[in-house]
Amino acid sequence: MARSVGILIALCVVIMVLVPAAIALLVRPPGLVRPDDTWISVWDHSARVVRRLALQDYLVGVA
Repeated sequence: MARSVGILIALCVVIMVLVPAAIALLVRPPGLVRPDDTWISVWDHSARVVRRLALQDYLVGVA
């Protein structure tokens, strides 16, 4: 039981980190299309996406 919970938590973390990063790479907002684009700006954008999604999930849960 504990092993399956650990696997589920790891899967959720992977989804919350890698999916927004992939979206940020595929759908680049205008602010990220620059010659000096770096991985840091991509990860910063994906972190903002994760926070936005978490806030939306929280607000839906509260409502």
